Amino acid sequence: MNNKITSRTQRYKFGCIGKQKLLGIFNFSWRKGHLPQEWKKAIIIPIKKPNKNSCSPGDFRPIALICTTSKIMEKMVLIRLQFFLDKNNLLPEEQFGFRRGHSTIDQILYFAQTIRDDQNLRTIHHNVAALLDLMKAFDRVWKQKLIIKLHNTFHIRVIVLYEADLQPLHVRRQASLVKYYNKLSSIDQSNKIARNLNNWTHCQRLKKNSPFNQVKSQHIIADNVEPHSLHCNLNTREEFSRVNFHYNPSTASNKKDCVPDFLKQLALEIINNLPLNHIKIYTDGTKTDKQAGSEIYIETPRDKYSMKQRNRVSYSVFRSKLLAIDAGLETTMSENNFGGLCILTDSRSSIQHLKNWTYKGDKTSLSILQKLKLISLQHDVYFQWIPSRVDIQGNELADNLAKEGSSHPIPSSSEITFLELFSRKKAQSKAEWLVSPSHH
Repeated sequence: MNNKITSRTQRYKFGCIGKQKLLGIFNFSWRKGHLPQEWKKAIIIPIKKPNKNSCSPGDFRPIALICTTSKIMEKMVLIRLQFFLDKNNLLPEEQFGFRRGHSTIDQILYFAQTIRDDQNLRTIHHNVAALLDLMKAFDRVWKQKLIIKLHNTFHIRVIVLYEADLQPLHVRRQASLVKYYNKLSSIDQSNKIARNLNNWTHCQRLKKNSPFNQVKSQHIIADNVEPHSLHCNLNTREEFSRVNFHYNPSTASNKKDCVPDFLKQLALEIINNLPLNHIKIYTDGTKTDKQAGSEIYIETPRDKYSMKQRNRVSYSVFRSKLLAIDAGLETTMSENNFGGLCILTDSRSSIQHLKNWTYKGDKTSLSILQKLKLISLQHDVYFQWIPSRVDIQGNELADNLAKEGSSHPIPSSSEITFLELFSRKKAQSKAEWLVSPSHH
């Protein structure tokens, strides 16, 4: 675009000073209430709509390409506006469009349930529905039907072989229902449909075929699902300026394409360059069919020690790794007289997950973020990804502790997240679907 700054440059080459300068420009623009003229310019790309004649502008869908700097500022303003509107409950409960945690399925469910409820009170309650198509949306592609049409039209049999690996809709639906309703049941009272679901009772006779009744009767909602918040309790303006996330080595490299010795050398360069007064925490998590565990190995300027704990078998590897990070931060909060903190983990997904902290609402992530907020008031905190199984001492010790920790007593907490329930149901449905039907 006209400012000559590409998205790749801003993401990888700006550095801390460049980002501070850019933030200063944003704040100055916000205070003055003025946008640079170049930021208002856009390149319009017309995309022809399907089954249109190209005779009028309405036959095209305009795509506006604006400069990257303007996009960044728009995203920052959007996040702050969303936080302010949600915090002060300024949006009506009936609005579900363009709101996180408020999907179209919620509205359909509420509509169907309201009809069933009013049927029970038909003499005094009535339903009126006004269905308006204000604008067209992208049609969702029916993949199975598309594959069949490709086969019938072009005789592409390879695609039909792929279709055989697609689970039928009724198989995939069961796992999706478990995920949707358990998430709905676990979130806070800010969602109208979640509030109705949690407060609903099936004492009225004519409600027996309603969606809520079927969910209750089929025991889709687990009793021990972990509470989940739609919004992070931390103020989005309180940025973790002293918390740094690095999920790539100093030299760009693909783990699959590199020999272990090279990856080990890259990791050791990062570890050896850490100041001597920094605390190093190595974390890991493990899971088998029968047990799961988290483990932490800590090197302080004065001492070295390790911890291990057993998790419930229902916990995923990802959650076990987050629990290890949480336990390591908990231990560090009792330390003093150290320069900084570095969490070394072989879980790149954990670092990426925590980096997007404004969108996290699960209990483990919120606990980690609260600890990071307190520690970063006085110390710099670094998250660094290191490759696994390349013979790095601290990482190998943490890995061995994981296997030992999984044999410890099971913790008292039995809560399970809706995503873990979804994974369990999906694996169960897949196993049942792969069993060949019996022939008589």
